[in-house]
Amino acid sequence: MTIADLPQAVEVSTRHYAEMLDALAEFDAVAAGAVAQGIVAFAEELHRRRAQVEVFDRVIAGLLPEATSDPLLVAALERRQSLMQQVQDNNRLLSEKIRGMMSVISSELTQARGGRAAMSGYRGAATGRGSIVSGNF
Repeated sequence: MTIADLPQAVEVSTRHYAEMLDALAEFDAVAAGAVAQGIVAFAEELHRRRAQVEVFDRVIAGLLPEATSDPLLVAALERRQSLMQQVQDNNRLLSEKIRGMMSVISSELTQARGGRAAMSGYRGAATGRGSIVSGNF
């Protein structure tokens, strides 16, 4: 790509970041009811989107030192930077939320295992004496 392609690369990169932000917001809205397969599918989609945007980010990083201070380009780069920050913030918050959900699930599993182990050792008072009817005669 050449310096003439820089505005288009910035536009495409900005669009990809906006789509990532929308995907993060959409997933955040349904995260509480998400199942493991849904989380994995979302992570794969986010990974794919990040790979797409990295292509344009590398091009932009290579061409930026040659760019002039065009006000339209500067405005586009500022919008892109703002979206990048929002994606980073939302990703961090969503990651914390998912870690919290995983912690709760882990705790519930530990409690369930402990309860099952406790119940497996439980024996009623009538064990070994026969039934109530035969014990009275």
